[in-house]
Amino acid sequence: MAHRLTWIDRLRIERVVWMLDQRLYDIPRESRIAHRREVRQNLLSAAQDIGTTAAVRNVGSSAQLAAAYLAAEFGDRPRHSWIAGAAVGCDVDAHRDRAAR
Repeated sequence: MAHRLTWIDRLRIERVVWMLDQRLYDIPRESRIAHRREVRQNLLSAAQDIGTTAAVRNVGSSAQLAAAYLAAEFGDRPRHSWIAGAAVGCDVDAHRDRAAR
């Protein structure tokens, strides 16, 4: 039975895609865009087949999905984080400014 998607259904799907994207910032931009498109298309297709609630439930949490994408991209080894690097850089600058006074 085909389910008709409402704008609320589409918003729910976009929320899942956006939450996943926020967790994938360590992946190169092109790969992140490809993953977003893939997940969005899969969710839209599944939502038409089984309904949006079931499709979103079946995809699991964005954290689990992001962890799988990150492991596939980088493996299980430790990886760099641009956000952590920026935070450390800001902290070092703050300490240097205090030491100069």
